[in-house]
Amino acid sequence: MSATLVLFGGSTTGMLAWVSGTYVLGMRALPGKKVAIDTPTLLGGVHTTECDWSEIGRPGSYHPFSTFGAKGAVFWLDEDGTLVDPQVLQKIEAALNRDY
Repeated sequence: MSATLVLFGGSTTGMLAWVSGTYVLGMRALPGKKVAIDTPTLLGGVHTTECDWSEIGRPGSYHPFSTFGAKGAVFWLDEDGTLVDPQVLQKIEAALNRDY
């Protein structure tokens, strides 16, 4: 019974981390056409990915929650969330549409 509970708890926690790991907690511009993207980690921390705006494009792999991809990872930007800089959404849309 203990093994079943540990397996169930571990698998549900892993799936939750997989689903929510693409959520963008914050984005900020860095000097020189770079952007920093903050996402959550399994243990409640924050993982920061730095990339150029030119690296942002359509997601390269399937994920149920993905808005854009950069550096081989997928990210989900909540479009109903509050954006400090409204130009961020415009820049991401421009980067996604340049693939066409």
